[in-house]
Amino acid sequence: CGDACSRRRITCEHPCPLPCHPGPCPPCLLTITQQCHCGAQTLSLRCSNVTASGQDPSKQRSALAPLSCGKTCGRSLSCGKHFCKVPCHPGPCSECEIIDTVKCYCGKEQQEMKCGDGEAKACAVRQENGLVMKWDGHFDCHRVCDRSFDCGQHQCKKTCHPPSLDPAPCPRSPSLVTTCPCAAMSLSALSVPPRTTCTDPIPTCGLICSKPQQLCDHLCERKCHEGPCGRCRVTVEEKCRCGRIGRQRKCWEVEEARQRLADGTQEFDEDEGVFTCDKKCTVPRNCGKHICGRICCPLAALAGVLDGGKGKKKQREIPSAQDLAELDPEGWHICDLVCNKRLSCGNHNCAENDHRGPCPPCLQSSFEELTCACGRTTIMPPVPCGTIMKCPYPCARPPPPCGHPKSPHNCHEDEDGCPPCPFLTTKTCSCGKSEVRNVRCSQDRISCGMPCGKLLDCGFHSCDKLCHTGECGSCTQVCGKSRKLCLPLNHPCTQTCHAPSACPETEPCKAIITLKCACGRLQQPATCGISTTSPTSRANQPLPCLQDCLVAKRNERLASALGISPDRRSPVGNEAKYSESLQTFFKANSAFAAMVEKNLNEFITSSKRMVVLAPMPPPRRKFVRELAEVYRLDTEEVDQEPRRSVQLLRRIDSRIPNPLLSAAVRPVPTGKQSGLVALKRTGVNTPPIASTSNATPSSSVPVKMAWGTRPANVAQPSPSSTPAPSTSITLAASFAAMNVTPPVSRARTPPVTSQVPTIDSAPIAGFAPEEVPESWEED
Repeated sequence: CGDACSRRRITCEHPCPLPCHPGPCPPCLLTITQQCHCGAQTLSLRCSNVTASGQDPSKQRSALAPLSCGKTCGRSLSCGKHFCKVPCHPGPCSECEIIDTVKCYCGKEQQEMKCGDGEAKACAVRQENGLVMKWDGHFDCHRVCDRSFDCGQHQCKKTCHPPSLDPAPCPRSPSLVTTCPCAAMSLSALSVPPRTTCTDPIPTCGLICSKPQQLCDHLCERKCHEGPCGRCRVTVEEKCRCGRIGRQRKCWEVEEARQRLADGTQEFDEDEGVFTCDKKCTVPRNCGKHICGRICCPLAALAGVLDGGKGKKKQREIPSAQDLAELDPEGWHICDLVCNKRLSCGNHNCAENDHRGPCPPCLQSSFEELTCACGRTTIMPPVPCGTIMKCPYPCARPPPPCGHPKSPHNCHEDEDGCPPCPFLTTKTCSCGKSEVRNVRCSQDRISCGMPCGKLLDCGFHSCDKLCHTGECGSCTQVCGKSRKLCLPLNHPCTQTCHAPSACPETEPCKAIITLKCACGRLQQPATCGISTTSPTSRANQPLPCLQDCLVAKRNERLASALGISPDRRSPVGNEAKYSESLQTFFKANSAFAAMVEKNLNEFITSSKRMVVLAPMPPPRRKFVRELAEVYRLDTEEVDQEPRRSVQLLRRIDSRIPNPLLSAAVRPVPTGKQSGLVALKRTGVNTPPIASTSNATPSSSVPVKMAWGTRPANVAQPSPSSTPAPSTSITLAASFAAMNVTPPVSRARTPPVTSQVPTIDSAPIAGFAPEEVPESWEED
């Protein structure tokens, strides 16, 4: 801009006189006057030579050198008696190095000390010849003064101190002592003769002394007395080092122990007044990992301060090293274990005491050049430990032996190795049975996923491991050979393979067999149990028939005599009943209802204890719950809308109903429905049977018959029908003809009406068909 620069320099306060210019201002050329360091002369120097440039101390010293006049400094030293003999120099003068022989304050001892050390005090004593001896005392010899007072009878018992010029007055002089020793009463108030000399005893008042003790704050409990009060006899509670346990002791014992500890003449000892409890410190050490564990630690009360809290609060409130130093100035919680963590270099371990935070960097260095494998990159020494060579040039090693081209990558160390070959190829699997395609060329272990199948050393079993490398190993499979004692049942041996030895059959056979009774109605599972000690199998021991077997045999004979096929009968007593709402919903939503019925059937036949259906709206959930009640399943609704669904739980009595809901809603059309074939004589006409639709109202009432109660749905002949010209043979006569005792007639509740399939057996010769109740077998 052409104006004056006028910028202030860093080294001085003078503005730059040059016109506006770029870059830093040149050194100041002004001449200034300044006294030398010792102040003896005034020097005229250039400002740039006097002021220091920058912050380097060596440059500052060189810049201050021109202010020295070169003469002897001559300033008074710290002792005040000698003068500095160094040439004019900056800064304060050094300490006086002259050694003097000095006396103590009482004048009994003397020693050599540096000039100026100690506190100098003027001391003087008038001798017997009247001359005054003067000296300067510089230290305390800690000896008793033992100088006589003016009375000549008593001596001073203070430690080394500057003496008075003439003997000091006796402290027991009658002119100085005007009260009793405890200072509670004056001597004139006591009825005692006055004292005339310092050797006369000082009268006491007989009251409690009450003077403060020297080592504690308690008052003397003795009566008024001469001399020191002695040791404090008050009983106090002394705390252990950690402050958790206390004990009762005399005050003087505690205070004297503390005084010895403060002076450093006594270590911690229970017998000397400082005791420890048996509680361990649970506060973590300064490392934050290890527990202190010291018995009766003085820092045990910091348990809630040094642990830092819990969770995220613990991370926020970790004390710093400065806080730990302030809390533990004596170093009770300094961890004495070595950290031994691996440093960032990866080659050395931390040798410091265990600490918080990260370990310091490794200080090891190498003074040899670090060169990469290709030799084109070099790091000059010193090389810090753990330095990783990163060469930007490509790797110069040969391609892999597989023949594929090498993957492009940078130069690296020999121990790292080149990256594996990424190309895909076809290789033989580990078991050698098949070729596996699209396998990485660098992959060594290749499995086809099939069992090995090699014959094991036992010669009987094959290896069941998946395709693998190496030996198959010894056989550990189950033997599986047929036991000879169990033939011809061919029960397998359950022992571990023991080839080539024969199967040991000393233990009972554990194969499950089915025991039956003679008629085959009763069945019971049991173990075979045959062995060398018990060669008889349980299969040869049939179960005894029960009363149910005899009833079944009789019913079979009756069915055979009456021409009834037991397989065509319907279990009327176990029929399931479906409500009108279930049937109506099935008709309106046949696809969804059929799917639910299929899922319930699959759940009943499976081994699951619980199943959760897919989410569905409330009407469908209601249908599922009502249908599950027929299946004897427990239901429970889970989740929230709109993902609410039904959970099915199996019960002990859960079963598939008969008939199914689909069969009840859409029954399969059948032929003529009939019960047992009625018995009629040959050639005798049977009254016509009216259809259900033409039945009279009285047909709904059960009718007594020889077999019990006739079902209400069986139609009766119409009253208006013409009677038959011949009489019908009764059922009792029919049984008499077959030499079968008819059952006793008794009334029964009418069974549930259902569709009964037609019995295709031909009627017995000489009889005509007639409706028979379907509960005949129970009767």
